[in-house]
Amino acid sequence: MIKYDDIVKNQFVLSPHQLQLMEYANKNTFKLSSLLSRKLKKVDNGVDIGSSNYMRNSKYMFLKTKAANKTNYIIDLSSNETFEFMNHKAFVDQNLKIGDVLLSKDSNIGECCILDDNYPNIMIASAFYKLPLEKNKYYIFSFMKTDYYKSQLDLMVPRGATIRHAGTKFLDCLIPFPDGADSLKIISKIESMTQEIIEKERQIKINEKLIFELIGKELLNNSSASEYKLPRFRDVFEKNRVDAGYYCQEFKNTSSLIKNYKYGYSSLEEFGYKISRGQNLQVSCIGKSIETNKYIEGFYKIAKPTNLSDYGTVDSYNYFGNKNELSLLKDGDIVFSAEGTIGKCAMFFNLGNQRVITNIHGIILNKLNHNIVESGFVCCFLRYLRKVGYFNNLSVGGQGGSMAMKYWKDIVIPRFPEKIVKEISELYCGSYEKQIDGIINLDNQVKSLKCFLNKAFDLIVSKENIKYEELERIIVENDF
Repeated sequence: MIKYDDIVKNQFVLSPHQLQLMEYANKNTFKLSSLLSRKLKKVDNGVDIGSSNYMRNSKYMFLKTKAANKTNYIIDLSSNETFEFMNHKAFVDQNLKIGDVLLSKDSNIGECCILDDNYPNIMIASAFYKLPLEKNKYYIFSFMKTDYYKSQLDLMVPRGATIRHAGTKFLDCLIPFPDGADSLKIISKIESMTQEIIEKERQIKINEKLIFELIGKELLNNSSASEYKLPRFRDVFEKNRVDAGYYCQEFKNTSSLIKNYKYGYSSLEEFGYKISRGQNLQVSCIGKSIETNKYIEGFYKIAKPTNLSDYGTVDSYNYFGNKNELSLLKDGDIVFSAEGTIGKCAMFFNLGNQRVITNIHGIILNKLNHNIVESGFVCCFLRYLRKVGYFNNLSVGGQGGSMAMKYWKDIVIPRFPEKIVKEISELYCGSYEKQIDGIINLDNQVKSLKCFLNKAFDLIVSKENIKYEELERIIVENDF
């Protein structure tokens, strides 16, 4: 039922989408605007600088909306898609401090992130607002990361445009709070878990930075780039490639650093890998199937290349039902994204009875001897090559490019000393003996904490008066 007063209140908009409402059983809700420490000011909104101020490299960075995404709580600076280097003359100091909450009002509307450090050399685009949150900041932020919050905003913003603009409608979204004797204790528990997620995501970033620093330092200290020469006709004829990236100085320098490494290098086959395409999941190949994003007993787990993170983990799995025996991933295997997001990869271990597969858009590096330490290092080195732009120049085609099987002969891995290989692998895989939390361990812990928060908010939106014991029951029942 739509009342005439609702249409008047909505400025006579007749779109059914915008006249929908999302209501919670818990009526102890507050508009986000009432939870801010003060009203929004112009200074809280970002500033656009124009593409003419973008640069190839600079110590100043311009943050784009992709820096706030569904997967991460903290700001994501792992990819060039999330920021642009910029001219310092166009830089506006926006005093970005650790703990600041940024929210995107355009494009990926409703996505928010929190700053894990002070960023004096970063400025935000006009699509961002810096929210003045103080009291219950981490509780409010963690609710804003749920689908409950983003669904409210989605209903308020017109559809159909290429880029959607939410203005300040996000201030009208409702934030539910628990009521009753245990409300403060429940809020405190959610806030502490949110802070734990933020700290673990921050540690993942630190580990990744250390991995790349170790690799870069080892190569630079024990190798040298050959003098760059322009390609000759014979080179083009032998390689059968005319794309410029393959012959550019950046690509040749990285390649020569590896091939001039004093301890040598090897192909992936020599490292003990069998290289193959992922499972073809088309009906013409395996018959009819069912795919869902919810767990179903007996279904396969799909690690799609599009769902791999920049940190060598899997952001999310889909579940795939099929009667056939499909090709499973084994411990030590690496899934490499060969199309679109080329170079993203993840190594799998401790699979146990899990039936994990990937699709044909991924390349599987099957580790024949299941050496986890060595495979962890190789996965990290492949991600390093992606970071330095190696795969951008090696791949071909549009829409992100493609890495066909015939180009894998150009990928070689340096033979680092065993000590360094182990150190790099431990930062990624972790070490039970040394009690080191690697990226994979930390990512699993983060996923578990986020799952708890989602279930906790399911409970909070369903009723006002909940007891702390109900949260504890969620922890016990789900083994969090």
